[in-house]
Amino acid sequence: MLQAALELAGQGGWPAVTVRGVCDSANLTSRYFYESFRTREELALALFDELMAETMAVVLRALPDATGGALQRAKTVIGATVDHLTEDPRRTTVLFAPASDLPALIERRVEATRTVAQVVAQQGRDFYRLSGEAATGPAATVATMLAGGLAQTLLDWSEGRLERSRDQLVDECAAVFVAAAEGVARLL
Repeated sequence: MLQAALELAGQGGWPAVTVRGVCDSANLTSRYFYESFRTREELALALFDELMAETMAVVLRALPDATGGALQRAKTVIGATVDHLTEDPRRTTVLFAPASDLPALIERRVEATRTVAQVVAQQGRDFYRLSGEAATGPAATVATMLAGGLAQTLLDWSEGRLERSRDQLVDECAAVFVAAAEGVARLL
């Protein structure tokens, strides 16, 4: 059912993911759906959680390989993330596309953005050796802005609203991450 939901979301966003559509796509009756999920939103959460865990694993695997200066490190991690999402563009839809009729999914995305922001902030604190108020104040604020902004940028790019090559996208996002991090470091 998760694969069916992924396929439907990839074709038409979250509005296309219906109980009937998932059941038809998976060649199952609704009885099987309701044995696994109480609602369409539960299915959406399960799919989101699976794809978010995969994406975070990609990020965490890329971090040890991210060597060199700040820009090269950012390019490595952002590049790995972009590559993972473009391997199956449906992932970007599930992770970032509008889901106004799924409030629990919206909240889960907020939580996921906070988690990504924590990883970004920790990387910035470690690389720039920030501590005290700088580590909890400006670094956390900027990391939250970067995590949310990157999510929207990746969605816009995957949907063709941001015309950039993969390399241009990675270079520009990495440059923004570094400029923001260096801005925080200069505040101290």
